Amino acid sequence: MTRFFMNRNRTRLLSTMFLIVVIVQGIAAKTDSPVWFDFKGYIDILENIVVTEHSNTWISGTVCQNRLELSLHPARWVTISSAARTRLLYGTFYEQLYSSGYGRTLTNDPGLMDLTINIWNNNSAVLNATLDRMYADFSAGDWQFRAGRHRINWGKNLVWTPNDLFNAYSVFDVSYQEGPGTDALLVRRYLGPMSQLEMVIEGARDADSVSAAALWQISQWGFDIQVLGGWVKSDIAAGMGFSGSVGGTALRGECTIFSAETDSSNAQVIGSFSADYSFSNELYVHLSSLFNSYGVKQPSGNLTETSFTSRLNARTLSPAMFQLYGQITYPITPLIHTDWSALLNPADGSLALMPHISFSLAENVDITIQGQLQIGSTGDKFGSRNHVAYGNIRWSF
Repeated sequence: MTRFFMNRNRTRLLSTMFLIVVIVQGIAAKTDSPVWFDFKGYIDILENIVVTEHSNTWISGTVCQNRLELSLHPARWVTISSAARTRLLYGTFYEQLYSSGYGRTLTNDPGLMDLTINIWNNNSAVLNATLDRMYADFSAGDWQFRAGRHRINWGKNLVWTPNDLFNAYSVFDVSYQEGPGTDALLVRRYLGPMSQLEMVIEGARDADSVSAAALWQISQWGFDIQVLGGWVKSDIAAGMGFSGSVGGTALRGECTIFSAETDSSNAQVIGSFSADYSFSNELYVHLSSLFNSYGVKQPSGNLTETSFTSRLNARTLSPAMFQLYGQITYPITPLIHTDWSALLNPADGSLALMPHISFSLAENVDITIQGQLQIGSTGDKFGSRNHVAYGNIRWSF
């Protein structure tokens, strides 16, 4: 009975917060003159079709998504921001996931604040809502303070970012480019035009899961260089990263060592390096590599970083020891953009191809068609042979 009233009160609280955000954002959208707030958002529809090669079956699913962002500026040194994300998921693909409890996993909010609810959940569809940003930012001279749910990006690379101790990124996530936030306090001290020190404390419901880390960044020899370290959950972490340009080629690299507090003899090392170059005709080429000392050299099993129920972190960027990534992009016209990328696991030779083409229909309307094609044998990293095609239309405002 107590849990029932707690859940009902939490639902009422979150519903009220969502309503306030939507009302204020609606007022902001209809007002021309005030400059003390920013409002933006988008509505998109993502249709996906999954083709299972071994059974020759096609299943489809649809995600209707809305994201609203509001930033208030009551003073020059204060910013209060919030973002609400709402998703309606339905179709045969999701019905199969619901049978394994997927609807309930959507409400798993790992933050200190539980700001995620299922407004509607049955065997055919789920309506899920979350406040993925809600923070206050204060600036005073060379100091900056930010508290609440926000994104903390420490990574230098574009695909695999071992330095992202708090917010990891997955190249396979096509529907959530913003990524989830972290409930944390960030303190930043600007030491000079190209130098800064950051300190972060991430809250958690379990005292043993509290994280704290610091990052020092400087600019030297034409490169941005950073050193970081701290406690992440039950691990001690230390790392470094860099980014810069040599002869017009952008170079990026980062490495992090994780060691369990109770056993420092078996540390995990994760490192990545990338290079990318833009030609005068707007052709863009990007190559990247990843090393994971905890990864396996032999066939590493079906793709785990695309799991619908797990949340990626800096330690689980890939189950394989080595991984390679290549990307070529080219704008056919100013309104049509193509992107060809691929992931290769050298240990088993399996491959994931990700073609992508986008069309700009209007200033704020875009259509995207993309695929994720897995080529490999059973047991390989990309050996599930489940091919996915996505079609997306988005209206931004």
